[in-house]
Amino acid sequence: MRHSLLTIALILALPAFSTDERPLRQAQDKPNIILIMTDDMGFECLGVNGSVSYKTPNLDRMAQEGVRFTHCYSQPICSPSRVQIMTGIYNNRNYTKWGTLPQSETTFGHIMQEAGYATATAGKWQLSTEGVTASKAGFDETCMWAYGFDLEGFELKHPIGAKNNYYYNPKRPSERYYAIEDDRPHMTSRYWNPCVLRNGELVKTSYVDYAPDICTDFLVDYIERKQAQPFFIYYPMILTHGPNVPTPDSEGIEQMSNAQKLKGNKVYFKDMVEYADKLVGRILDQLEALGLRDNTLILFTGDNGTQRGTRTETEDGMIIGGKGSTANAGTHVPLITSWRGSGVMGQACDDLVDFTDFLMTIIHAGGVPLPQHLSLDGRSFLPQIAGKSYRSDVYRTEKRDWVFCHWDKNPASPMANPKFPRARFARNERFKLYDNGRLYDLSTDPLEQRVLPDNPERQSVRNELQAVLDAMPMKPDFYTQGGVTREDNLAAPKGQGPSEEIEANPKLMGE
Repeated sequence: MRHSLLTIALILALPAFSTDERPLRQAQDKPNIILIMTDDMGFECLGVNGSVSYKTPNLDRMAQEGVRFTHCYSQPICSPSRVQIMTGIYNNRNYTKWGTLPQSETTFGHIMQEAGYATATAGKWQLSTEGVTASKAGFDETCMWAYGFDLEGFELKHPIGAKNNYYYNPKRPSERYYAIEDDRPHMTSRYWNPCVLRNGELVKTSYVDYAPDICTDFLVDYIERKQAQPFFIYYPMILTHGPNVPTPDSEGIEQMSNAQKLKGNKVYFKDMVEYADKLVGRILDQLEALGLRDNTLILFTGDNGTQRGTRTETEDGMIIGGKGSTANAGTHVPLITSWRGSGVMGQACDDLVDFTDFLMTIIHAGGVPLPQHLSLDGRSFLPQIAGKSYRSDVYRTEKRDWVFCHWDKNPASPMANPKFPRARFARNERFKLYDNGRLYDLSTDPLEQRVLPDNPERQSVRNELQAVLDAMPMKPDFYTQGGVTREDNLAAPKGQGPSEEIEANPKLMGE
């Protein structure tokens, strides 16, 4: 039903551009679009954003050839961010369960596929527990690291439901594909000897195989095969999520045993950041080699803040990762964009962007009509990327005065997770208002440790942000369910604890 509605909407939709914009390119000249999203790699990890702990030359070069945004905000953790970025809708309206993209939802993959783009995705999906698989989310081809629940239906070493139902034998470690938790498949190897599904087929791997390379190889090949037609690629990278394990470029990797390759150690986070940058460079190099770079819009971001407890030295001081927190350390993510053919290069933009804005920007860039049956929350930031002539009422290109966050890690759970208390806030570049009334000045208090007292000077900003919160519906039991109160929604990092806590906890590692 969704696809028939979408087809009708594409036929009946308003013209893609308003009269004051540059005209649409011919179909064969439509830009290719690539969205790359790292996992657990916050704003502070990029050299161009001030990091001195890690080297990211490819992303720094991409920023020099495009636009770097300083105020992009995600959800505090991965599944909510993935649903929001793909649907252009805030979590209070369509995020229903951890690890689930509801089957009723329309993604940017569906829209671009219907519009004639070749579509592909690779990396980490995570949204098919009871929801949509990547192949049914609008992508012609897929290459994904598989969770245990993605493997049901395959002929594995031990059938689903059998005693000791894991595809791993310590006497034959090359068979390691997933472990179990609570008598069901849960974790899989996401790095060395990975479990990968490529176009629905299980890829046999060993300890010389590294999943991020497999996914990037797939996309590099896809770009070459589809170079004659416009393509849309969504690359939610596996890197840099824990466990922090060595990469193919780590010192001494050739001498490491299989067990050493799987053993997590926080010292490898640096290697993982720099390898993620290397893989972005491979994508850029392939576009350059095929003569596609100028007519390809590339968007790079992260799904949430850096792993909790990870310390990153920056030009402005130490930043401690705050994944899962609604503070800056959990929601402030990088956004580097590059469309070299547009002529806008080497700029920094302080405008607000949130994850609902990506879908609108992608369809705007592709000249794809806005599906009229969808009620989207996002706005296009294409004018900031490619020039003011891309202003459009259709794609809502007005500058944001605020971003909004509805944070509920797992709405389907009858009890809230005390590590991740439910929260709602609205913010601008400087001030942030929670719906329990707490107001913070993030320019002087990024950890949200000092509630601002009321005064006449701040009343106008409080009123503006409160109006945003009042306009965003929520279920009546959002706070009362599970004994949660509005006072629980302050989630500042306050040190966050060591990253080993996350690496040692399979439930956190599976996020």
